[in-house]
Amino acid sequence: MTTLLTVLFCSLDIIYTAGIGGEFLGCGCPGEEGGIARIAHYIKNTPHHLLIDAGGIFGKNRFVDSIALVNLKEYNFDAIAVSGNELQFGPEFINRLSARAPLLCSNVYYLGQPLAKEYIIKSVNGKKVLITAVIEEELPEVEVLEPKTAINRIKANPLVKDYDIHINILNGPHRRLIIENIGYVDADWTRRIGLLKIENNSIKNSVTFLDSTIPEDHLTREKINSVLYYLKNLPARQIISDFPATVSIIYYYNDDDSLVNHFLPLLVREYRGMVGITYIKKTDQKPAFKIGERIFSAATPETTIQILRKEILRVLDYGGDKKVQVVYFPNPNCPECGRYNLLLEAFKKNNPDIKIVHSQDEVLLERFYEVYEVPLKKRQKPIIFIGKNYLPYGEIESSNLQIEGNIPWPKIYGID
Repeated sequence: MTTLLTVLFCSLDIIYTAGIGGEFLGCGCPGEEGGIARIAHYIKNTPHHLLIDAGGIFGKNRFVDSIALVNLKEYNFDAIAVSGNELQFGPEFINRLSARAPLLCSNVYYLGQPLAKEYIIKSVNGKKVLITAVIEEELPEVEVLEPKTAINRIKANPLVKDYDIHINILNGPHRRLIIENIGYVDADWTRRIGLLKIENNSIKNSVTFLDSTIPEDHLTREKINSVLYYLKNLPARQIISDFPATVSIIYYYNDDDSLVNHFLPLLVREYRGMVGITYIKKTDQKPAFKIGERIFSAATPETTIQILRKEILRVLDYGGDKKVQVVYFPNPNCPECGRYNLLLEAFKKNNPDIKIVHSQDEVLLERFYEVYEVPLKKRQKPIIFIGKNYLPYGEIESSNLQIEGNIPWPKIYGID
């Protein structure tokens, strides 16, 4: 028999968000309210046991919304409820994303299978917390089970029995967090964040308005993270082993441009090897930057981040340079390296689709070592990475750069 919360439950603090709407830098209104950067700041500075999003993550751009979802995972959200809003891009989109984040939907089925996880169980201070999420509305392309029927089915599961507390997230005419046998709180708001305390079988709820009172310097790193967590969560081999810079940006600046000294250097420093930036000084025009084949005017750092976010995703989605890359880390003190350079040049002549990148970036080299799982005894320069393989020192010349079979190569993104 299921044991419900009828005695003192050790204090349970839940931070919950709702209605993020794909916003990273706020709503754009006076005071710069809301946004994932401010949510991240609040989360990192507020003690809590559970972190829950009650739904309404998505805005109107599925690429940006994918980043929002990965951001919540990066900030260690325990459960992210699926609402009707999340289904605007179709059930297959949610189905795919559910493998990358703790998406939760207890009563919606697609092609006979649950749309996302039906329930999540967390252990808090030795207590078993059951989290479910239901949608109270008719939706196209999917089967929506009556919420009570779906919840009872989950509770009948032997793996679920003997829970101590049940939190159900309701999305419908109202968005609510329902604590079984105790009460509920409404979450019909945006640009805010809630702190729910359960103690002595009662609820204490406070909602904080995410406004501009948070110091700007506390948000800078979160803004950068918000743009690039998506890139970090792509398969590591796709990001690193195939190209040293996932997205290349050419930045034209003048003497009056604060972005050169503020945002873009931080971007490079924090994510070396993932975003490559080339600076070109242009004193006769306003600051601008080029991503792929597009050129944009640079405005405020916030506007620039928004454009970067969209264009990085666009380049990632559609691809740019299709050439295969060979990444070569030479050793300046190596007497054999002259022969290796000649070998690479000959290899390129016979393989015109090959693009050879020479790099002395030690940070990037360490990242290659980790992704390719190069044994410690082989971690020395010169070394060559090509496709899914690497050629360590001592094997480069003997291999003649011949790799058996065709190289399965993903798209190479960015520009020369």
